[in-house]
Amino acid sequence: MVTNLTVSIYINMEFPFTFGKVVAGSQFINRKKELAQLKSNIDQGINTILISPRRWGKSSLVKNLSKKMSKNKQLKFVLIDLFRFSDEQEFYEKYIKALLMADSAKFSDHLNLVQKLFKNLQPSISIVNETSGEFDVSLQWTDLERHFEEVLDLPEKMGKKRNQKFVISIDEFQSFEKFKNPILFQSRLRSVWQHHTHVVYILNGSKRHMMDSVFNSKSYPFFHFGEIMYLQKIKKKHFCRYIISTFERSGKTIPKERANLIISMAERNPYFVQQLSRYIWIKSGELVIDSDIKEAVEDIILQNAIWYLREVERMTPTQFNYLKAVVSEEKNLSGQDVIRKYKLGSSANVAKIKKVMEDREILDFWNANPEFNDPFFKLWIREQSYIN
Repeated sequence: MVTNLTVSIYINMEFPFTFGKVVAGSQFINRKKELAQLKSNIDQGINTILISPRRWGKSSLVKNLSKKMSKNKQLKFVLIDLFRFSDEQEFYEKYIKALLMADSAKFSDHLNLVQKLFKNLQPSISIVNETSGEFDVSLQWTDLERHFEEVLDLPEKMGKKRNQKFVISIDEFQSFEKFKNPILFQSRLRSVWQHHTHVVYILNGSKRHMMDSVFNSKSYPFFHFGEIMYLQKIKKKHFCRYIISTFERSGKTIPKERANLIISMAERNPYFVQQLSRYIWIKSGELVIDSDIKEAVEDIILQNAIWYLREVERMTPTQFNYLKAVVSEEKNLSGQDVIRKYKLGSSANVAKIKKVMEDREILDFWNANPEFNDPFFKLWIREQSYIN
């Protein structure tokens, strides 16, 4: 039970354990090596391809880097999430808007800049909310197809005009695959971006196999566009210190072995470490006990049970058998013994199932053995008596 003293302390502090959004401050854990590497690349004008599964903290890393480098007034960070855009035209419109917002907060400045830097295109800028200054940018697709380079060249022109460097970070970069002509879109970007000297690009992606192909294959326009950086899991010791200190700041105590149990159950995934810690914090008294952890895990699984069931219903029996093999920690999933035991059909079928699991972001093949992107989904499968 949460005591009145704990609630009072909690109200006056930063909410402990945040998940589902970009984190900063004390909730951003370590990543000193990665921050230093990204900073070095920016200083040297080297583009970075940042790859990791979803929820490992790519967005938080870039956001915290932008804050860390905010004292440098000659540097402008622009953060864009490609996942939100439905087509290429929307990307160009939101790209212009993000750049204008990074340059100035005044609507009159936006209009003046557009008039000076665009020659063939005529972006329409309209106010959405006069109080907040919110505005939208719209373009004609027929004009864009002929003069797309004017949009893509905008940060370079702005950088030269202001004697500044822009850092353009595009999250979920592989989302261009849903555009009408993804290869043409990549070609357009590369044809312009490769000439920029006042812009550094950080392109983030969560689908490793696709990102690897895009940036390592000669058949793709972005071949060797920048340094590829594979984001690793945060070390257990850093998570442990964070969990213990965060509980302590709210007047609670969690023994080291229980903090490590949280990390193990969440499989060092930042999102799920934060989520499980938060559920435990809510349930616990001044001292975290084993039953708090058990009940918190049960609550998370119960909350997601409908989604888990829907995922299973979408699968073929063979695909689900493959998941059972993963849950059982079978090492050689393509081996004949495993194929026969779990009725997987053939090694060729196993390869197809692997791709499906990766595309649906159910499993990650980051390391030698596949891992569930949601560790509680794995626990749910085991608890449903599918696994002995």
